[in-house]
Amino acid sequence: MRLQKVTRRELGIKAGDTTIRKALIEQGFSSQKPQVEASQKNPAQVSGFRSGWHALKKVQKSERPASSS
Repeated sequence: MRLQKVTRRELGIKAGDTTIRKALIEQGFSSQKPQVEASQKNPAQVSGFRSGWHALKKVQKSERPASSS
């Protein structure tokens, strides 16, 4: 959708997403995908967060009311 708006505004071309994507790939461009894992991280902070997160999840489970079915 954003590609359509930019090409229409900048180039005056009305084309669909697929057409624009194919043209960009032919020119050597590729879609960028986010990295799954952070490239810079502090292992001590990660382990501290995870232990706190697991404790929080356990508390929430134990505080849930029993089902009434």
